[in-house]
Amino acid sequence: MNDQEIILEFSKRERTVTIIFAIAFGIVGLYIVVNYLTTIYFNPAFPFLISCGLMIYGTYKYYRCPNCNHVPKALGQAGVQMSPESCGDCGKKLR
Repeated sequence: MNDQEIILEFSKRERTVTIIFAIAFGIVGLYIVVNYLTTIYFNPAFPFLISCGLMIYGTYKYYRCPNCNHVPKALGQAGVQMSPESCGDCGKKLR
C-alpha cells in the first residue's frame, strides 16, 4: 500500500469506530431517557456494560494501522492513542 491508500483506509476505519462509539453513547442516552420518562426500572449496569463492550470491541477490531495491523499505542505504552499522526510500530503516516 502506498501512503495515500494507508491514509484513506485508516480514515475509513476511524469513521467506523466513531459510528460504534456513537451507538454506544446512544444506548446510554436511551437508557437515561427511558429511565426518566417511565416508571419502569432498568438496571443501569446493563447499558453501561454493553456500551463499554461495544467501545472495546470497536477499538480493537477496527482501529488498527492498515499497514502493520497494530492498534496505535499511546506514546508506545499500554492504551490506545486516539487520532494518531503516525503508527508507533511501523512509522507510516495515518493522517
